Amino acid sequence: MKILHFPNKLKVAAVQLKTLFYKENVDNKIVLGGTDGKLLDCLAKKLHFEFEILPTYTGGSRHSNGTWDGVIGLVHIGKADMGLGYLVFSEERLEATDFSNSYGIHEKLFVAKEPGQMPKITAFTYPFTRMLGFYMS
Repeated sequence: MKILHFPNKLKVAAVQLKTLFYKENVDNKIVLGGTDGKLLDCLAKKLHFEFEILPTYTGGSRHSNGTWDGVIGLVHIGKADMGLGYLVFSEERLEATDFSNSYGIHEKLFVAKEPGQMPKITAFTYPFTRMLGFYMS
């Protein structure tokens, strides 16, 4: 059985979008934000690796000469070990690089208690406001 070695430092291509991935310098310490930034930070802590960010502003498009830009391009030519960003799977992209399983993170949720049933005897009035009832009487 072949034992795989996990590197202790990775180069990570990342799409720079405020909600997705950003880095800040807080008290002389790099802090990652956004959904993918938090994911990378968690992975680095659990798998004990350091990383270098290679910023880009696009997921990646293929040019007419066959080269790629963005995250896909950096991973494809080997400048990055992995890429993060809101990347969409396509046959064309799968020919250039491998993808992990897809994941989704919802940062903003709205939760409310389910309302109880309203009395059925007044069901015919539900679409109307109370002011309409006032004017009708």
